[in-house]
Amino acid sequence: MLNATDLSHQWLLHYLFLEDINNDCQQFQNDWNHHPISARGHNQTPLDMQFFSALCHGTYVECHESHATTAFVLDDNVAVDQSRHIKHPAINVPASSTPFHFHDTLAIFTQALQEIRNEGIIPVGYGVAEEEWPDGTYPEVEVISVGRSREQYQVELPFAVWWPHAVLWAKGLDVMTRVCMIEDGGL
Repeated sequence: MLNATDLSHQWLLHYLFLEDINNDCQQFQNDWNHHPISARGHNQTPLDMQFFSALCHGTYVECHESHATTAFVLDDNVAVDQSRHIKHPAINVPASSTPFHFHDTLAIFTQALQEIRNEGIIPVGYGVAEEEWPDGTYPEVEVISVGRSREQYQVELPFAVWWPHAVLWAKGLDVMTRVCMIEDGGL
């Protein structure tokens, strides 16, 4: 269903889920900054430690002009220090452009997807419709292969978390495919 090398699938993932992912990351950051750290933190949160450090030692204000050389040296030192943690080269992020040829088509896609969502239509052929579930239940475990050795791991997929996302993906993929076919004269 998801082809990770297909640029239109990558675009659709961003379109459907990037805001949710960013919100989850923001929530994680907020939770982390407000959780107490025992031992070194003496049960203070990271925000408490930052506040008391600024209170006791003042705040550091970067002056980019006078310390430009120092900043580059610091960046280089950090890069060298962190290099042992890098296991692969950086991944090129593709340009985020729509799979549609015309600007108006994005608006048509957005409207069609919203209508399908409002109607509660679940497209068949993507494994998310109830009649497609093996044994009549949504699969809550997926086995994925990871790494060069293709070691297999079981990933739990709680229905309440994954099924709504899978349905949204199926709806988005179905609408995108149909709109692209129409745009290309195939439907």
